[in-house]
Amino acid sequence: MNPITKKEADTLISKMVNLGFRKVIICSSLGAPERQIDALKKSSGLEDVGRGRLKIATTFLVMRQDKIEATNFMTIYLRVAKDPEKVADIREIITAYEIYLKLHHKFRPRNSSGIIIDANAAWILARDYRTEEIKMVTCNHCSNHFISPYEDRAKHKCPFCDSGT
Repeated sequence: MNPITKKEADTLISKMVNLGFRKVIICSSLGAPERQIDALKKSSGLEDVGRGRLKIATTFLVMRQDKIEATNFMTIYLRVAKDPEKVADIREIITAYEIYLKLHHKFRPRNSSGIIIDANAAWILARDYRTEEIKMVTCNHCSNHFISPYEDRAKHKCPFCDSGT
C-alpha cells in the first residue's frame, strides 16, 4: 500500500464528504483536521450524518435486505482490496463503494435510495471484516457466498434462500 500524498488526501477528503462519510471516519482515515471537514460539509450544504459511537457490522446483518446489501458491497470490496484481512485502505473502500453505488443505480434505478447502504456502513463492514467480526461464508443450500457474523452457526443459509420460500 502506497502512502497517501497531501494532494491525494485532499481529493479523498472531498470525495468522502460528498459520499457522506462521517467526520470521525474521514479524520481517522486521512488524519484530516475536523475544521477542514466542517468547512467542506458547510460549503457543500451537507451535515455530519451521525454522532456518537460507530455501529458494528453485525447490526447491518439482522434484516434480510441489509444482509443482501452488505453482501453486495463486500463482494465488490473483496475483489478490489489487495489485502482486506490485514489492511483497511480507505482508497479501496471508496472505490468499492463507488462501484457499489454505480451498479445499484444501474440495476435498481427506481427503488435504490431506500435500500442502499451508506458510506459509513461500507467502512464499518470493511473494518469489521479485517477484525474478523464478520466473514464471507458459503450457503449450504445454493453455494453462494454471503456476509455473516464470525461466530455464526456452522450451517449457513444465505439471505436469498432464507426468504421463506
